[in-house]
Order: sequence, then C-alpha cells, then structure tokens
Amino acid sequence: MGLCATGCAARRGAAERPLTILDVYTALDAERRAAIEGPTGGAERFATLRARHPGDVYLRAREAELLLAEDRDRARALLAVPEAEGSADARYVLGRIAATEGRLDEARAHYEAAWRLAPDDPRPVEAAFTLGFAEDGKRGSVARLRRAIADGASPTFDLVERGLGYALDLRDEIAVAELAAHHARTHPGRAWVLRAYARRQIPEAPDLALALLRPLPDGFEVVGEELAALEAIRSRRRDR
Repeated sequence: MGLCATGCAARRGAAERPLTILDVYTALDAERRAAIEGPTGGAERFATLRARHPGDVYLRAREAELLLAEDRDRARALLAVPEAEGSADARYVLGRIAATEGRLDEARAHYEAAWRLAPDDPRPVEAAFTLGFAEDGKRGSVARLRRAIADGASPTFDLVERGLGYALDLRDEIAVAELAAHHARTHPGRAWVLRAYARRQIPEAPDLALALLRPLPDGFEVVGEELAALEAIRSRRRDR
C-alpha cells in the first residue's frame, strides 16, 4: 500500500494539511520497517508521524492495519473517530477487524463503503470476494464481485478471471455474461482469456460460450467454425 502524499480527500480528509517532505520520508521509512522488522516497527513510525498530523485518518488507518495481527484492540481504538466513516482506508481496515471477529454482515458493509469511497482500490473487493466464499462458497464470491462491479469498483483482472471461473463452474449464465462484459471492457488486451474459456465450454455448454464471446468484436469469428461444427452435430442428432 503506497503513501497518499498528496492529501486526497477520500484517504486523508479534505481539511487535513499536506504532508511535508519530512513526513513523506518518515512514512516511507515506516513502510520499510514494516517490510523488514514486521508490522510493529512500521506501526511505531506511523504513530510518530500521526502525532504531527493528529487529524489524518489515512495515517490512523495505515497504523491500524499494521497492528491488526498483534493488537486488534489498539487498531480498533485508532479508528474510533468520526472521520473514519468517510475514509476508504479506515472502512477497509474496520472490515478486516469485523471479519476476523466473525461479524460478517458488518465486515461486508465496511468493504462496500470502502470501494464506493475509493473505487480504484481493489483491496476491499478482494476482501469481500474472500468473505463471500467463507459465507457461501463460489456462489458467495461471485455475488460479492458482481455487487462491486455494479457499484463501479475496479477489481483486478486476476480477481475477475477467478470470478469468471467460479461462475462457469456454477453454470450461472447471467453472472458469466456480466463478468465477461466487464472483463472485455476493462482488460481488452486479455480477450484471449475469454476465448480460451469459451472453447472449453463449447462441447457441453454452448450458451455459456456465447455469453463469454458476446462482448468481443471478433469473438464469434475466432470460434465460429467450432460453433458451426457443434450445431451441425446437434442438427444431425435432432434429425435422427
């Protein structure tokens, strides 16, 4: 997770003063310490930085995130401020705390709030995807992913492709069509993935293959011969 040094409203709070160069170096050092020494070392440095910016909710959220594994109570206390409600980072961390403690409905609400506040941050979508699997297996993951996309969130292509795989396993044509359309729109350079999925579906589930190919301008041309051959076989069987 990188430092939001420019003071973006969704992360640091619109009224918070900008970080100085010294603050930026302190935050980078905190991230380095977290990577080398473990979360506690990084959290201590963020605490030092937060003392200079007591109203900065982003710094509170980052410190809390580093404390999650070792001191969940302290992490929760750091985010017990009114500003946390409007912070994407704070809501994401609060969601992780709630999920760890088994409060799944609360965790889901925090993740949804987080991706609405910061649609470009893929972390809450991935967390919700994982939470959905814990609740209802592949069906739960697909439902959470579809909800995030409908809200305008930006999951990674890896997550979308995992969700597509789950939707295909479930034979959920509507979910396949939605996820394929999102994939084609946001990652046109990976159209080969949809074509590969479609080829595997043609023999047993041609409707799913069509749902995968429909968003691609040349999708039907790529597998047209295979679809035509399949339809010819089906026609011969019907004529018998």
